[in-house]
Amino acid sequence: MSSYDPKNTYLEADVASANPIRLVIMVYDRLLLDLQKAVDGIHSGDIELRTQNIKHAMECVDHLQANLNMEAGGEAAKFLWRFYTRLRAKLLEAQMKQSANTLKEQIWLVQQVRGEWEKGERQLIAGSEPGGANASAPVLNAEPGCSVSAWTA
Repeated sequence: MSSYDPKNTYLEADVASANPIRLVIMVYDRLLLDLQKAVDGIHSGDIELRTQNIKHAMECVDHLQANLNMEAGGEAAKFLWRFYTRLRAKLLEAQMKQSANTLKEQIWLVQQVRGEWEKGERQLIAGSEPGGANASAPVLNAEPGCSVSAWTA
C-alpha cells in the first residue's frame, strides 16, 4: 500500500526538470542539511544523529567526487577533487573528535563552493537565452537525466 507524499512528489518533479548544475546544487543543499544536523547531534549529545548525518554527508561527497569529469573539467575539476578529499578527511576528524567547530568550518566552505555553482548556473541560464554566451558544465559528468536523480543514498 503506497501513500501519497506531496513533498516527495515535488522533489521528484524538481529533480526531473533540473539542469545539470541545479542537480549538483541540490546535492550540496542535502550535504549542508546533513552537516547542520550532525552539529545539532553534537550539541544535544545524540550520537546516532551525529553519526548518521556525517555518514550521509560523506555519501554526498563521494557522489559529487565520483561524478567529476576530470578530462573536461581542467583546473576546476582538480580543485574540486582536492576539496572533496579534504572535506571527507575533515568529516572523519569531526566524527572522531565530536567537533562541532570542525563541522561548522566545513559548512562555511561548502557554502562558498555551492555559491560558485550558483554563479555557474546563472551563466548557464544566461547562455541559453537568445544572444547569450553558450555556457556549459564540463566539470561534471552531469547530463540531464543523469544518475543524480536516481540516487537514493
